Amino acid sequence: MTDTSSQLTEEQRKFRFKAAAFLFGVAGISAVAGFGRTLAAVKKTDPNSFNKGMVGSIELAETGSNLAMRALGWGTLFAFIGTGSLALAIWKLSGAKDLNDFRMKLFLTRSEYDRGVNTYSPEGRLLQVEYAIEAIKLGSTAIGISTNEGIVLVVEKRITSPLMEPSKVEKIFEVDRHIGCATSGLMADSRTLLERARVEAQNHWFVYNEPMYVESCARSVSNLAIQFGDSDDSGSAMSRPFGVAILFAGIDNGVPHLYHMDPSGTLLRYNAKAIGSGSEGAQQNLEELFSPTLTLKEAVVKALETLKQVMEEKLSSTNVEVMTMTPKDLFYMYTKEEVEAVIADL
Repeated sequence: MTDTSSQLTEEQRKFRFKAAAFLFGVAGISAVAGFGRTLAAVKKTDPNSFNKGMVGSIELAETGSNLAMRALGWGTLFAFIGTGSLALAIWKLSGAKDLNDFRMKLFLTRSEYDRGVNTYSPEGRLLQVEYAIEAIKLGSTAIGISTNEGIVLVVEKRITSPLMEPSKVEKIFEVDRHIGCATSGLMADSRTLLERARVEAQNHWFVYNEPMYVESCARSVSNLAIQFGDSDDSGSAMSRPFGVAILFAGIDNGVPHLYHMDPSGTLLRYNAKAIGSGSEGAQQNLEELFSPTLTLKEAVVKALETLKQVMEEKLSSTNVEVMTMTPKDLFYMYTKEEVEAVIADL
């Protein structure tokens, strides 16, 4: 067993030596060929000046061709030394143990492992899921705050053209009378997940004659979100992760619940959560402003103030949607006049 291993190692060494010799040979031949072609082109363009440079004179202590050859030699030497030093530095920084490990770390991390949605990288990461999470950071900012009185959802609407109809740009949706959601990311993906949530909620009413729990509804959507890449006969599985994040707001037995789901299917409950392009700054602001004693009215004001800080455009009733979820009124969308009144008091 040991002899076989040493034999394989010796073969690998010979192969690497031959590969290195081949690369150096090709590089040398290419350099000489390129230099010769350049000289030929110069001679063809101006033969008199070229011939004059081939002979030394008082003015020229060294012929032009000798000077060029010396420059080529030093340049080639510095190129090999610089390339070798750079490769050695990258090798040390990557922490590679051998050539195969170095090749895997350098070339396979972002080229081969991110092609399959179900393939883990050597670091234990699903890169396609990480790319989907990055896509969320390009979407509209959405903010949710849960209080003892209810939940408020505030979402930015991006009106990219004056020809767009603002009322048709929807970011907050009603799943059931006691469940609403706000989305950020790819709207086509959000519609697919929203349809699943509505179907599950209505099936629960039909079978059990009672409202579905908010967590159960959100978990059914997260189960669909993690089915990407599955091969089934129904053909309903996505070939990639869903590029959308969702905030679920609902009431269970008079108690408000706020859940967040990302493209990985992870479902967590929050007191306050922000998603979208301005999520980092908004989340920091929410951590400073949130208090368990907040009233619903105060939560609406703080959510709009936070959104105002991270939005690029001026806050108005045209580019903002506001929804509240309370045990009494359940799902309630603010009218344009109500949004303008709250913004005027900021």
